[in-house]
Amino acid sequence: MYIYHLPYEERKQLCHILDQNNRWEELGGSQMQYDMLTIESIRKEVYRGNSPSSELLTIWGHQNHTVLELFILLYRMKHYQAMTVIKKFVEEKYHCLIKDGEDLDALVRNLALNKKESNKCDSKIQQENFDCASEKILNAPQVLGLQSRESNESLVNPRLLQPRSPLPLGRLGTSKLFTAMDISNVAESAGPIPHILSQIITERDPFMRGLLYK
Repeated sequence: MYIYHLPYEERKQLCHILDQNNRWEELGGSQMQYDMLTIESIRKEVYRGNSPSSELLTIWGHQNHTVLELFILLYRMKHYQAMTVIKKFVEEKYHCLIKDGEDLDALVRNLALNKKESNKCDSKIQQENFDCASEKILNAPQVLGLQSRESNESLVNPRLLQPRSPLPLGRLGTSKLFTAMDISNVAESAGPIPHILSQIITERDPFMRGLLYK
């Protein structure tokens, strides 16, 4: 059956479906291979109150195309609703394209949905692993010896921080000679004497040498 033999009611119903969302533009441009000038000319039919899909079918019908050809083009577009309108005008052996196409689309949608759910599950597992690792890091025991300055200061005996006078206070500012015990206290309070200074002192005074290396 040729396109121009298509009954009025079925053609009207088909054009109404193709007019929705301008699906006729995909049919005329991508499938029927009309150029942009032709598509623009057909689009102007809307302003005249006519159906652009009906105009497209009229132009295509003038080239003696058949309903079966249109059926195949609609199958390529996966427009199974439009195929259903004209399926009774094609051989029955082609009707399986509608069911097979719908089943294939349903399968593709299910696969896409399963992949989306799998990605969500993987993301959730990764987030849970990250949260678990973060919790382990936050709850990690503190290493002994790495204490704050405040805690160290609280552990130090304040009495140990008091400066120790190397000489008795009563001796300071007097003309009394210092004893060996006083000099020993000076050496103990000052800590280790540098090697050069120690050498100078001991070379000049054997008595001091005995005190330093006592």
